[in-house]
Amino acid sequence: MNAQIKRRLLAAGVILILAAMPTIWLATRSHQARLDADLYRAVRLLDGARVDLLLAEGANPSARRGPRKPLWRSINDILHPKPDLSPTMLMWTIQPHSANISPTEDKASVHIVRSLVAKHADVTATNEIGETALTLAATYGRSDCLVPLVEGGANINSTARVGTTPLERACAVRNNTTCARDLILLGADVNTMDNYGYTPLMVASQLGNTTIIKCLIDAHADVNATSDGIRSALKLAEFNKQTTAASILRAAGAK
Repeated sequence: MNAQIKRRLLAAGVILILAAMPTIWLATRSHQARLDADLYRAVRLLDGARVDLLLAEGANPSARRGPRKPLWRSINDILHPKPDLSPTMLMWTIQPHSANISPTEDKASVHIVRSLVAKHADVTATNEIGETALTLAATYGRSDCLVPLVEGGANINSTARVGTTPLERACAVRNNTTCARDLILLGADVNTMDNYGYTPLMVASQLGNTTIIKCLIDAHADVNATSDGIRSALKLAEFNKQTTAASILRAAGAK
Protein backbone atom coordinates (compact mmCIF):
# COMPACT_ATOMS: atom_id res chain seq x y z
CA MET A 1 0.00 0.00 0.00
CA ASN A 2 1.63 3.27 -1.10
CA ALA A 3 1.83 6.43 1.00
CA GLN A 4 -0.90 8.24 -0.93
CA ILE A 5 -3.48 5.51 -0.27
CA LYS A 6 -2.52 5.46 3.41
CA ARG A 7 -3.05 9.23 3.65
CA ARG A 8 -6.46 8.94 1.97
CA LEU A 9 -7.55 6.15 4.33
CA LEU A 10 -6.36 8.13 7.33
CA ALA A 11 -8.21 11.23 6.14
CA ALA A 12 -11.38 9.17 5.57
CA GLY A 13 -11.09 7.72 9.09
CA VAL A 14 -10.72 11.17 10.62
CA ILE A 15 -13.75 12.43 8.68
CA LEU A 16 -15.84 9.49 9.87
CA ILE A 17 -14.83 10.09 13.50
CA LEU A 18 -15.61 13.81 13.27
CA ALA A 19 -18.95 13.06 11.62
CA ALA A 20 -19.86 10.61 14.36
CA MET A 21 -18.87 12.88 17.26
CA PRO A 22 -22.12 14.93 17.38
CA THR A 23 -24.16 11.73 17.40
CA ILE A 24 -22.02 10.23 20.16
CA TRP A 25 -22.21 13.46 22.16
CA LEU A 26 -25.99 13.68 21.84
CA ALA A 27 -26.40 10.02 22.77
CA THR A 28 -24.20 10.47 25.84
CA ARG A 29 -25.99 13.63 26.84
CA SER A 30 -29.37 12.01 26.34
CA HIS A 31 -28.32 9.07 28.50
CA GLN A 32 -27.12 11.40 31.27
CA ALA A 33 -30.31 13.44 31.05
CA ARG A 34 -32.41 10.29 31.41
CA LEU A 35 -30.38 9.19 34.44
CA ASP A 36 -30.79 12.59 36.08
CA ALA A 37 -34.53 12.67 35.33
CA ASP A 38 -34.92 9.19 36.83
CA LEU A 39 -32.94 10.31 39.88
CA TYR A 40 -35.29 13.26 40.37
CA ARG A 41 -38.32 10.96 40.24
CA ALA A 42 -36.72 8.53 42.72
CA VAL A 43 -35.91 11.41 45.07
CA ARG A 44 -39.46 12.76 44.93
CA LEU A 45 -40.78 9.26 45.68
CA LEU A 46 -38.21 8.87 48.49
CA ASP A 47 -37.12 5.59 46.91
CA GLY A 48 -33.73 5.14 48.54
CA ALA A 49 -32.88 1.86 46.82
CA ARG A 50 -33.62 3.35 43.39
CA VAL A 51 -31.55 6.45 44.21
CA ASP A 52 -28.58 4.27 45.18
CA LEU A 53 -28.88 2.29 41.94
CA LEU A 54 -29.05 5.40 39.76
CA LEU A 55 -26.10 7.01 41.52
CA ALA A 56 -24.10 3.81 40.92
CA GLU A 57 -25.03 4.04 37.23
CA GLY A 58 -23.67 7.58 37.00
CA ALA A 59 -26.58 9.90 37.79
CA ASN A 60 -25.39 13.36 38.79
CA PRO A 61 -25.85 13.81 42.58
CA SER A 62 -25.67 17.59 42.12
CA ALA A 63 -28.27 17.72 39.36
CA ARG A 64 -30.85 20.49 39.50
CA ARG A 65 -34.47 20.14 38.59
CA GLY A 66 -36.99 22.93 38.38
CA PRO A 67 -40.65 23.08 37.37
CA ARG A 68 -41.52 22.59 33.72
CA LYS A 69 -41.30 25.80 31.73
CA PRO A 70 -43.44 27.02 28.83
CA LEU A 71 -41.79 26.61 25.42
CA TRP A 72 -41.17 30.34 25.05
CA ARG A 73 -39.33 30.41 28.42
CA SER A 74 -37.18 27.44 27.39
CA ILE A 75 -36.25 29.17 24.10
CA ASN A 76 -35.49 32.40 25.98
CA ASP A 77 -33.19 30.49 28.36
CA ILE A 78 -31.28 29.09 25.38
CA LEU A 79 -30.94 32.52 23.76
CA HIS A 80 -30.11 34.27 27.04
CA PRO A 81 -28.52 31.65 29.31
CA LYS A 82 -28.42 32.31 33.06
CA PRO A 83 -27.04 30.26 35.96
CA ASP A 84 -29.38 27.39 36.81
CA LEU A 85 -30.65 28.03 40.35
CA SER A 86 -33.32 25.33 40.36
CA PRO A 87 -33.44 23.14 43.50
CA THR A 88 -30.78 20.45 43.71
CA MET A 89 -31.49 16.81 44.47
CA LEU A 90 -30.46 17.48 48.09
CA MET A 91 -32.96 20.34 48.34
CA TRP A 92 -35.78 18.24 46.89
CA THR A 93 -34.97 15.49 49.37
CA ILE A 94 -35.00 17.77 52.40
CA GLN A 95 -38.14 19.74 51.60
CA PRO A 96 -41.08 17.91 53.19
CA HIS A 97 -43.43 16.21 50.76
CA SER A 98 -46.42 16.91 53.00
CA ALA A 99 -47.37 19.00 56.02
CA ASN A 100 -46.68 16.10 58.39
CA ILE A 101 -43.74 13.94 57.34
CA SER A 102 -44.02 10.37 58.62
CA PRO A 103 -41.16 8.56 60.43
CA THR A 104 -40.80 6.28 57.40
CA GLU A 105 -40.48 9.24 55.03
CA ASP A 106 -38.06 10.94 57.40
CA LYS A 107 -35.84 7.84 57.56
CA ALA A 108 -35.91 7.45 53.77
CA SER A 109 -34.99 11.08 53.16
CA VAL A 110 -32.05 10.93 55.58
CA HIS A 111 -30.80 7.82 53.76
CA ILE A 112 -31.00 9.65 50.43
CA VAL A 113 -29.20 12.70 51.82
CA ARG A 114 -26.38 10.46 53.03
CA SER A 115 -26.23 8.69 49.65
CA LEU A 116 -26.07 11.96 47.71
CA VAL A 117 -23.40 13.40 50.02
CA ALA A 118 -21.38 10.17 49.76
CA LYS A 119 -21.36 10.68 45.97
CA HIS A 120 -20.05 14.21 46.48
CA ALA A 121 -23.24 16.17 45.87
CA ASP A 122 -22.58 19.91 45.95
CA VAL A 123 -23.68 20.85 49.48
CA THR A 124 -22.80 24.51 48.89
CA ALA A 125 -25.19 24.97 45.95
CA THR A 126 -27.83 27.67 46.43
CA ASN A 127 -31.32 28.22 45.05
CA GLU A 128 -32.67 31.47 43.62
CA ILE A 129 -32.88 33.14 47.05
CA GLY A 130 -29.51 31.97 48.27
CA GLU A 131 -30.67 29.05 50.40
CA THR A 132 -28.47 25.97 50.69
CA ALA A 133 -29.61 22.45 51.56
CA LEU A 134 -28.50 23.14 55.14
CA THR A 135 -30.63 26.29 55.27
CA LEU A 136 -33.66 24.27 54.19
CA ALA A 137 -32.90 21.52 56.71
CA ALA A 138 -32.87 24.12 59.49
CA THR A 139 -36.03 25.80 58.19
CA TYR A 140 -38.03 22.58 58.03
CA GLY A 141 -36.66 21.12 61.26
CA ARG A 142 -34.82 18.26 59.54
CA SER A 143 -32.31 17.81 62.36
CA ASP A 144 -31.27 14.31 61.20
CA CYS A 145 -30.01 15.82 57.95
CA LEU A 146 -27.72 18.38 59.60
CA VAL A 147 -24.77 16.13 60.46
CA PRO A 148 -24.37 14.47 57.03
CA LEU A 149 -24.56 17.87 55.33
CA VAL A 150 -21.96 19.45 57.63
CA GLU A 151 -19.72 16.38 57.36
CA GLY A 152 -20.07 16.71 53.58
CA GLY A 153 -18.68 20.24 53.68
CA ALA A 154 -21.74 22.46 54.11
CA ASN A 155 -20.99 25.90 55.54
CA ILE A 156 -22.86 26.01 58.84
CA ASN A 157 -22.85 29.83 58.79
CA SER A 158 -23.89 30.25 55.15
CA THR A 159 -26.20 33.19 54.54
CA ALA A 160 -29.23 33.41 52.29
CA ARG A 161 -29.94 36.50 50.23
CA VAL A 162 -31.23 38.52 53.23
CA GLY A 163 -28.35 37.40 55.44
CA THR A 164 -30.16 34.74 57.45
CA THR A 165 -28.09 31.78 58.64
CA PRO A 166 -29.36 28.23 59.21
CA LEU A 167 -29.37 28.90 62.97
CA GLU A 168 -31.50 32.01 62.59
CA ARG A 169 -33.93 30.06 60.42
CA ALA A 170 -34.17 27.36 63.09
CA CYS A 171 -34.82 30.01 65.76
CA ALA A 172 -37.65 31.46 63.67
CA VAL A 173 -39.69 28.24 63.80
CA ARG A 174 -41.66 27.25 66.89
CA ASN A 175 -40.90 23.82 68.39
CA ASN A 176 -37.66 23.64 66.42
CA THR A 177 -35.46 23.31 69.50
CA THR A 178 -33.64 20.16 68.37
CA CYS A 179 -32.48 21.75 65.13
CA ALA A 180 -31.29 24.94 66.83
CA ARG A 181 -29.48 23.02 69.59
CA ASP A 182 -27.79 20.68 67.09
CA LEU A 183 -26.62 23.60 64.95
CA ILE A 184 -25.08 25.22 68.03
CA LEU A 185 -23.35 21.96 68.94
CA LEU A 186 -22.03 21.71 65.37
CA GLY A 187 -20.41 25.11 65.76
CA ALA A 188 -22.90 27.65 64.42
CA ASP A 189 -22.09 31.29 65.23
CA VAL A 190 -24.72 32.47 67.71
CA ASN A 191 -24.02 36.18 67.20
CA THR A 192 -24.49 36.65 63.46
CA MET A 193 -26.69 39.54 62.36
CA ASP A 194 -28.79 39.47 59.19
CA ASN A 195 -29.37 42.31 56.74
CA TYR A 196 -32.25 43.61 58.87
CA GLY A 197 -30.20 43.69 62.05
CA TYR A 198 -31.62 40.56 63.68
CA THR A 199 -29.53 38.02 65.60
CA PRO A 200 -30.71 34.45 66.29
CA LEU A 201 -31.41 35.49 69.91
CA MET A 202 -33.58 38.41 68.78
CA VAL A 203 -35.61 36.13 66.52
CA ALA A 204 -36.11 33.52 69.25
CA SER A 205 -36.98 36.23 71.81
CA GLN A 206 -39.70 37.92 69.78
CA LEU A 207 -41.33 34.53 69.22
CA GLY A 208 -40.94 33.42 72.83
CA ASN A 209 -38.91 30.29 72.00
CA THR A 210 -37.69 29.99 75.59
CA THR A 211 -35.81 26.69 75.26
CA ILE A 212 -33.89 28.01 72.25
CA ILE A 213 -33.20 31.26 74.12
CA LYS A 214 -31.60 29.26 76.94
CA CYS A 215 -29.51 27.27 74.44
CA LEU A 216 -28.28 30.48 72.83
CA ILE A 217 -27.44 32.09 76.17
CA ASP A 218 -25.56 28.96 77.27
CA ALA A 219 -23.58 29.23 74.00
CA HIS A 220 -22.62 32.83 74.95
CA ALA A 221 -24.99 34.72 72.69
CA ASP A 222 -24.74 38.47 73.31
CA VAL A 223 -27.92 39.31 75.22
CA ASN A 224 -27.32 43.04 74.80
CA ALA A 225 -26.59 43.09 71.08
CA THR A 226 -28.53 45.86 69.36
CA SER A 227 -29.42 46.88 65.85
CA ASP A 228 -28.96 50.60 65.19
CA GLY A 229 -28.51 50.99 68.95
CA ILE A 230 -32.24 50.53 69.47
CA ARG A 231 -33.54 47.02 68.87
CA SER A 232 -32.44 44.29 71.30
CA ALA A 233 -33.61 40.79 72.24
CA LEU A 234 -35.15 42.07 75.47
CA LYS A 235 -37.02 44.94 73.80
CA LEU A 236 -38.37 42.59 71.14
CA ALA A 237 -39.55 40.14 73.81
CA GLU A 238 -41.26 42.93 75.76
CA PHE A 239 -42.84 44.46 72.66
CA ASN A 240 -44.29 41.07 71.67
CA LYS A 241 -45.46 40.40 75.27
CA GLN A 242 -43.19 37.37 75.66
CA THR A 243 -42.92 37.77 79.44
CA THR A 244 -41.17 34.45 80.15
CA ALA A 245 -38.60 35.13 77.46
CA ALA A 246 -38.04 38.63 78.87
CA SER A 247 -37.49 37.22 82.36
CA ILE A 248 -34.88 34.72 81.07
CA LEU A 249 -33.06 37.52 79.25
CA ARG A 250 -33.03 39.80 82.31
CA ALA A 251 -31.67 36.94 84.46
CA ALA A 252 -28.87 36.57 81.89
CA GLY A 253 -27.95 40.25 82.17
CA ALA A 254 -30.01 41.83 79.41
CA LYS A 255 -30.73 45.50 79.91
